[in-house]
Amino acid sequence: MARYADEADSLANRNGWPPGFEDTLSYPHSALLWNLASGGKNCFSAERDLFDRLGEAVPHPVFSQIVHANNAFVHRVVAELQAVGITQFIDLGPGIPTDGLPPTDAKSLYGSVLSASRASKVVYVDNDLIVLAHARALRDQPGQVLIIDGDIYQPKEILDSTELNEFLDWAKPIGLICTAVLHEYPGPVDEIADIMACYVDRLPAGSYTAISHFLDTGDEHAKGVLHPLEEVLQGRPNHCQFRTQNEIEALFPGQQIQDPGIVQCRQWRNPDFDAEREMKNGAGIAGGIGRIPENGKLA
Repeated sequence: MARYADEADSLANRNGWPPGFEDTLSYPHSALLWNLASGGKNCFSAERDLFDRLGEAVPHPVFSQIVHANNAFVHRVVAELQAVGITQFIDLGPGIPTDGLPPTDAKSLYGSVLSASRASKVVYVDNDLIVLAHARALRDQPGQVLIIDGDIYQPKEILDSTELNEFLDWAKPIGLICTAVLHEYPGPVDEIADIMACYVDRLPAGSYTAISHFLDTGDEHAKGVLHPLEEVLQGRPNHCQFRTQNEIEALFPGQQIQDPGIVQCRQWRNPDFDAEREMKNGAGIAGGIGRIPENGKLA
């Protein structure tokens, strides 16, 4: 732990991180690794060591390309949902913003939503001490931002929260953002689908869910690049698994998956996407959005 002491003191003072977070520095944090791959500085030796191992296993830009593809996808999702009238969002596992880089900055992600109306609201849910500290630092919109310390894989505890139920207007549709987190769940796909079903069952009709997940493309790119990447990430304390497109589609129970379906994040509703040039640039993470029908029934 001595090697982390100076880092811990410096970052704690700069970011106002809570007491006790030093005890978690012996293993890499997903949010901090993601921040590092996005170009951020909020990380420790554990994340830098893992990032270096990823670079040894595959060409160094690959993981960062996947991260940037996901970050851009999330921004397009939020913009699309805002355009169809969604003003309330629940962000499961929001991660850490990257200072000065708009594609990953949490303020800019929901900034236009919160500034559009005083009735607009965002809920952040996480149980990582460092992520929670960052989320609280962004809480500069009184009455518009709620932070819940909770395990996203325990939906009943989250959804039964008095704070949450009093904060949101459950008569209006909600956007549930669940990006780049479900691939860390250690159980089978049907267990994850059951977790998502718990959330979906409680959301109002007309609500949307957005999911992104590491994708096993099942081709030579997967064999040569994605599988070695998965092996390194599975060596972390936190589980990490790449899944097929069909498995990712199964994570949208009781919903109508919206066009263009579950596709590479870089491709999803991206007018600048060039398939020939970019299919392998950021390949390895797919996403999409699902909508809960107005009558609660799929056609």
